[in-house]
Amino acid sequence: MNPNSLRYPASTTPSGPVNDGGPAFPHLHNTCQRVNESEMFPGMTLRDYFAAAALTGLLASSDNPTCRSGTPEGIERERREYAEGMATSALRYADAMLAARGGAS
Repeated sequence: MNPNSLRYPASTTPSGPVNDGGPAFPHLHNTCQRVNESEMFPGMTLRDYFAAAALTGLLASSDNPTCRSGTPEGIERERREYAEGMATSALRYADAMLAARGGAS
């Protein structure tokens, strides 16, 4: 069985579907019975794996921003915006890595 035949439902964005690169670490369940697709465990997508690696680097190389807000609500909003920005950047790097290997949409 070809692990690349296993696919998650395509992620979508407002601009259309996103290629997730397929499973990053597919493996068979260790069983003596006949193996079929329902017994394959695809694990995370390659896009998720690449994004996690990129996010690690982005967070390690960036300065945590100083919160400008003086209220707890404002600080929480700024932290959320920072996290969302980093996550978006990590996904952009992941998409670029998929494109570089010839697997991006």
